[in-house]
Amino acid sequence: QPTPSPPQPTVFAHGFCMRANAISGKAAADKANGVMPAEVPTDMSIADGKKTAWPEPQEPWHYGQDDGETGRGCWCCCCRCGARRVSPWRMARRWGDWLLGDTAGQLFSLATAAVILIGLGAVVWCTAGGTADYDTSWEQSMWLSWGLFFDPGTQTGVAADEPLQVKLAALIFSVLGFLYNLVMLGIIVEWIRSLMDRWSKTKSRVWCQNHILVLGWSDKTLYMLNEVFEDLATNFRRATVVIVADRDPAEMHQEIWEHFHQLWRGTNMFDRRWRLLRCVQVRQGVTHDSDALERANAACAKDIIILGRDGDPRHSDLETVRIVVALSSLVERVRGRILAEAQLPEVGKVLRQLHKKSQVIHARSAVNHILAQLAAQPVVGAAMMDFCSFAAGQELYIFEPGQL
Repeated sequence: QPTPSPPQPTVFAHGFCMRANAISGKAAADKANGVMPAEVPTDMSIADGKKTAWPEPQEPWHYGQDDGETGRGCWCCCCRCGARRVSPWRMARRWGDWLLGDTAGQLFSLATAAVILIGLGAVVWCTAGGTADYDTSWEQSMWLSWGLFFDPGTQTGVAADEPLQVKLAALIFSVLGFLYNLVMLGIIVEWIRSLMDRWSKTKSRVWCQNHILVLGWSDKTLYMLNEVFEDLATNFRRATVVIVADRDPAEMHQEIWEHFHQLWRGTNMFDRRWRLLRCVQVRQGVTHDSDALERANAACAKDIIILGRDGDPRHSDLETVRIVVALSSLVERVRGRILAEAQLPEVGKVLRQLHKKSQVIHARSAVNHILAQLAAQPVVGAAMMDFCSFAAGQELYIFEPGQL
């Protein structure tokens, strides 16, 4: 059915609007879609660009898209765009939002306040009578007002035996100028700090080589770091460990320090492991993103460890394959080993085809076998646990007969 049209609108042509006194919700929707009202008065003609007896609007109008907040609006005959009337209070509110909420508006407000303070200071100085060094002429009053505004030490040039109104003028405008400069310096410092933070997030890189790159974060990350530190400390080596994960770096760094402070409680503070812990770098980034891998200097890493995600094994292995594909697509070829955790056996062949130096670790199946050995043969299970840890200085590698 046809939608109801606004009752008795007044028609304007060529940039003017036809205004309705009461627009229903349905008519407002039609107006937003560009639908003209069905009822148009016939006593005015807009054919051939002619207009007769166009009444002037009684109050100022703002021509823009109507958002349906008000019940009164207008249509434009030439472009059929919706528009609504804006009250002076709403217009003042919008100006206030721009002056206080927008960066350009804030700078404009501060610049206007500076001009007002300097001009008002000059007027007050002329009214106060001035001093022997600075008379009441407009040029010297403006110069003194600028000095009081920008340098609070200018007020010390006013002698102690000057009239009270002169000293009060110098004191008040010196304090106001000092507060203004503090605000401006705070804004500049905040702007520089945000700029430096943005640069550190988008421009930072890992400049070391032969480091250990860990991609991903899971419940096994902290225990894997402990094994890496034990291996480095046992072999008297030192290497930088870089962790890239899609998490907040501050949270990752806090979890690492809390875990190892509790784990190494009572350890000598000069132990090599504490120095290795200080060499850990955490970075936020998507592990299968080429730019994040390039900034982590993955091509120059000695070992790249890919940890599987928690949850569905297929989704975890799919993420591992995406990471290896991203590593293989880097401009500079990856020279180090890739130690990838896989949960499904068929994923290992895919990873080896993507990168020749990929070594697939089926950690879940190995853990299940060790748990079964601990239940059936505790001595054998305990020996296997010792072999799988670097804490005792032992290493166990299992290869297929064809790879020997």
